[in-house]
Amino acid sequence: MKKILLCFIFVIFCSIFSYSQKIASVTELINQKKYSQAIEILKLQLSENPNSVELNLTLGLLYLEIKDYNSAEIYLTKTTYIDQNCLSAHYSLAMIYEKTKKYNSALSEWNIVLSISSDKSLQEIAKKHIDYIQQQTK
Repeated sequence: MKKILLCFIFVIFCSIFSYSQKIASVTELINQKKYSQAIEILKLQLSENPNSVELNLTLGLLYLEIKDYNSAEIYLTKTTYIDQNCLSAHYSLAMIYEKTKKYNSALSEWNIVLSISSDKSLQEIAKKHIDYIQQQTK
């Protein structure tokens, strides 16, 4: 029994160590602006953990960085399904929708940002965007 427990602990340790190494390599790739390679590693990790807020959010933000708004929207939306209060995902979706002139969706996301953020400066930013969109849609 003790050998089985030790083997189990070893397997868990190896998988955690491997995961940490992959995250470190992703961070290095992002720092080097090698986004495509980072995305591939993250997608592989996501296939093992599809409901990870961190992986979905990071993929969404990487796609946003390379201006692939459709892919960014997919991963950021999935992030909000997993964690309805993920401020970074809602903020990023609001920006994407505004940039792509999907004003109704942008308004919805800015209102969510306004309601879940406790940061006064972020609330002010959301209000300014809401005012801008309302002017654009008159």
